[in-house]
Amino acid sequence: MKTNGNIAACLGAVLLFAAGCGGGGQSESALPVGEISGSALLSSPYVNWYGRDYADEEKGAVMFNYSAAGFETSFEGTSLSATMYGADSGEGYGNTFLSVFVDGEEKVLELSDGNGDYVLCEGLDAGRHTVKVVKRTELQFTSAGLVSLETDGHFLPAPEKPELKFEFFGDSITCGYGAVSEIGEKGFKTATEDALSTYAYLTAEHFGAQSNFICYSGWYISKSVTGTTDGDIGAVYDKYSKDNRAAWDFSSYVPDVVVVNIGANDENYINLCAAEGNTKGERMQYFDEQYTAFVKDLRAVYPEAYIFLVTGMLGESTVPNTILSIGESLAMDGDDRIFATTLYARDNPSELGADGHPSAAAHEKAAAELIGFIEECIPGL
Repeated sequence: MKTNGNIAACLGAVLLFAAGCGGGGQSESALPVGEISGSALLSSPYVNWYGRDYADEEKGAVMFNYSAAGFETSFEGTSLSATMYGADSGEGYGNTFLSVFVDGEEKVLELSDGNGDYVLCEGLDAGRHTVKVVKRTELQFTSAGLVSLETDGHFLPAPEKPELKFEFFGDSITCGYGAVSEIGEKGFKTATEDALSTYAYLTAEHFGAQSNFICYSGWYISKSVTGTTDGDIGAVYDKYSKDNRAAWDFSSYVPDVVVVNIGANDENYINLCAAEGNTKGERMQYFDEQYTAFVKDLRAVYPEAYIFLVTGMLGESTVPNTILSIGESLAMDGDDRIFATTLYARDNPSELGADGHPSAAAHEKAAAELIGFIEECIPGL
């Protein structure tokens, strides 16, 4: 993990303020903290983090680039401001978008490129408030980082995190590509992408669980339509992200439930790839082998997790039966915590988001199916 040598002074100052606040609590003798900055944010007892986040020494920020990643804090006061870093891909798709929840009420915040100062809330009644900031847009097209937090009052120990943990591995579907676009819209825009409208986020919220998203539009498990492997999730899942190739410590977040929704992009390789001199059947076999290997890798790092293999939300016709078969085969081999199912496809034209992706309404139906399936497989969850 990167650390920030440029903000050691800030770190020291915050630690002085936070003396006596160990273990997430605040002693009576602790001095009130009204500002936190730099890498101190990552370990502060006043801030919860969600996602594969890390301190970037060059930006002086804690980066939360994955979909649905973010932070949460509580404070006594009337306002909360943040200095945040934002960046887009430079391809004209739009800026980073965040959802800001102030005592549960949501508003959407757009970040400009570079560092900027943002008022997360103001004019509140004096008292305790909780603010949670969650990234709506994916890391392929946008970046987000927190440089500092400041309140007109003082910070309180961060809320208790939910004990139940979910983790999702996916592609554009899990990213929420086009989920909040106009019906049938063409072309990608960050403004119409929303990870919080997806089957994944809705499912985790239903169970009151933490959620960790590892997703990226275009990801696959075998090869691309041209036979390349640049978007192979199997080469990235054990890193912080595609942009930060430092090794991920799987012990730092151990999910109870893992959901794998990969395969929609593999259909193009299986059905259309003309760059390799093999048959469709051979490409399907390669997908089978790669998918099985990936699931076994997940089982190795998460030996106790319930793993759900899901498919079908883009109306795939080639890979679903293979994925269902893989799940059945692994279960027959003795893995009694692995399950597979198909989810609701955006069959109704009114449920088409951008470029044929599921709309928020289709995601809601897929979430209902996944929730029911999980409750059936894990009674009492």
